[in-house]
Amino acid sequence: QIVARIFGPALTRHVIADAAAQSEIPAETVAQVLPLLAMLAGGYVSARAGRMSATDCLAELGPLLDLAGEPNPLDALVGIADD
Repeated sequence: QIVARIFGPALTRHVIADAAAQSEIPAETVAQVLPLLAMLAGGYVSARAGRMSATDCLAELGPLLDLAGEPNPLDALVGIADD
């Protein structure tokens, strides 16, 4: 559910299959590890944001959350920016 919320239900299978192909790790293993990596990344971003001023948070984390409506840097992770 965590990964589906990040990438969307339709892209989750694609993300898992692509990560499995690139890493040569079975898709089942990638599917189990990906939520853990998402939680670790979320925890890191949350901890980092907790040490920043509101202005710095918006400047650094705003683009990741697509607050300006611009292309999201995270889209490059799944190749959406190229579509």
